[in-house]
Amino acid sequence: MKLLSRFFLAAILLTLTSLSWGDCPKGYKSNYKGECVAIPGEAEGVVSTDPNFILKEDDQGVISGRGPSHFSHEKPHGYQVVTAPFPVRYGKYAERFEVRRGDCRVINYINPAVGRRMPDDCDTGSRRWEIMELYNRPGKGDVLTDGKVWYTFSLYFPDDFENIYPSESAHFQFKELLEGGDKDIELFIFTLQENGGFMLRVPTQVVTGIDIDKVAAKTGKACGDEAEETNPVCFDQSVRMPIITEKDLRGKWHDFDLVVNWTPDPDKGYFKVCHNGVLAADWEGRTHLYEKSSMGARAGIYQSFVHEYEQESGKEAPTTVVYLDRMQKFRGEPPEDVKACLSKVSTKVSTDLHVSISDVERESDALIRDIFAELPNFGAIKFYLDIAFWDGRTEANPNHVALVFNHHTLTSIDIPKMKQCGGDKWFTKETSMGNKTVVFPFREKRNVAPCLYNALNKSDQAIVKAVIEQIEDIIGQGVKGEADADYWKKIAKIIKDNGVNVIQ
Repeated sequence: MKLLSRFFLAAILLTLTSLSWGDCPKGYKSNYKGECVAIPGEAEGVVSTDPNFILKEDDQGVISGRGPSHFSHEKPHGYQVVTAPFPVRYGKYAERFEVRRGDCRVINYINPAVGRRMPDDCDTGSRRWEIMELYNRPGKGDVLTDGKVWYTFSLYFPDDFENIYPSESAHFQFKELLEGGDKDIELFIFTLQENGGFMLRVPTQVVTGIDIDKVAAKTGKACGDEAEETNPVCFDQSVRMPIITEKDLRGKWHDFDLVVNWTPDPDKGYFKVCHNGVLAADWEGRTHLYEKSSMGARAGIYQSFVHEYEQESGKEAPTTVVYLDRMQKFRGEPPEDVKACLSKVSTKVSTDLHVSISDVERESDALIRDIFAELPNFGAIKFYLDIAFWDGRTEANPNHVALVFNHHTLTSIDIPKMKQCGGDKWFTKETSMGNKTVVFPFREKRNVAPCLYNALNKSDQAIVKAVIEQIEDIIGQGVKGEADADYWKKIAKIIKDNGVNVIQ
């Protein structure tokens, strides 16, 4: 009887196994979880799982050596070199990346700068499969690159691609490797944004020139510890430059050409991004932190703190697939066709306003509202409205209406230069943490706003002008449906009507 039971059990298990294998299409097999994974060389369109295959076979060998990031998971679906019927942009092949829920790898990394084990992807709920460049041509001993360089790459987001904001989903990035190779620093990151579009993010460390680990080692306080205010890079000062709108993201190839001067000198560095032949993002300033270091590219999928998406959405993070092609790098000045794109400024950064406004912060004689808006052709802009009603005035009839910007939005704020404009001392100020603000007033006896405006560079003036010209739409969208919407629309009209006093 026992023998017969074992026979039937074995038959059932064999049948289930057969069904599992039978459910997978030709060229695929079932893994231990019952998932169908491609068999390299047998699945239709899958030709290799070697990150260097495409360099040799598709003439993309400017980067002469690549490998997976040591944090990348090791499951077979993570990386594949593919050909038709998969989407291909250049030559015969493209690269396919995939991450699923739980795709992380445990790494016991001790950061010598702080003397302790650093969290890895499994600790932070992150997941990734990235290609990491190892060595480059031309030149012997050319380990990564410094100086003038230009890059190309193309990305394809399938029709079913899902944004997992507030978790970050990065698909091309650069890191600075310090001498000795024991530390790298995030430099420039191409990632998804809140509204589903695609942007370039310049991290706080590049903006400020401050190494977060160096400050932590000196103060004994890392970000997240108590008294983190001793570390200025714990506060987000990153710059965000939108490139692709949400509605234009999927189902097509996006070609990128990057023109870069890698240098820690803030007066000589630049990082220019051409998207489909037009200039879409332009950073001028330092492009890395240290003299003795080297820069390298990473591409694929890196999704950080995925649990934030799951907590906010109430569902599991979806599987993510992207395709990469044309990942190349060249030394020196770019050719004329790439240079030509630098004079063609994109007018398709955004076609709609995207606005979020905080609750009203009420003081004894003032109202303050923080505003985050993504403006057509200008991208993400942060500022706040400062409404004051001292000397017997009321909220309904304030004697002070102002727009306040900080140096994250207006990077050319020059406090000493602006102090020469006169006016109240709080019109321009800088905190002990290096945060700079400028106030553009609309109901002041001393009209210093034009002087403050003229102290900015041309690109920052364009931002201020755009906010003033669109302020009624910005405020109207931000307060739609609120009980005091009419009041804030009146404030917007004051700004619009008196805006000429700023931008004259």
